Amino acid sequence: MHQSVATIDSPEFLNLQPLDINPLMSKCEIKVLYVGANRNHTFITEEVAAEIGKTLRGAPIVGYYRDSKEDFTDHGEKVIIDDEGIKFECQTVPYGFVSPDAKVWFQNFEDSDSMGNTVVRKYLMTTGYLWTGQFPESSLPVKEGRPQSM
Repeated sequence: MHQSVATIDSPEFLNLQPLDINPLMSKCEIKVLYVGANRNHTFITEEVAAEIGKTLRGAPIVGYYRDSKEDFTDHGEKVIIDDEGIKFECQTVPYGFVSPDAKVWFQNFEDSDSMGNTVVRKYLMTTGYLWTGQFPESSLPVKEGRPQSM
């Protein structure tokens, strides 16, 4: 049986730090998702989030940067309709990865809900590496404080 669990639309990258091992790479912390009712009308339990956490290590960090908007946008899928039929083309680019030995944990953060109220949310967190020297746009979510789905 296939089960698909939606997550929040915009993981946040925090605490970007250049690394001594490779000047083209930066380490960051990632808010992957939060527990409970989500903006997309799904509900993720802590148990399900913990299971998702087990799959993060080794995962690529991908995104679709649109030059015309100077920002990351949707998940970068293009629908192509031609004489051969309909096909989907993925436009995302790998901007980094979650290390195979990455730490995965839960952490509480104060957020604002859709009504502007302050709420405390429990986030599933991990560490990742972004190729900020190769792809300068990959540092935008951290440097400019914009949460981004990548």
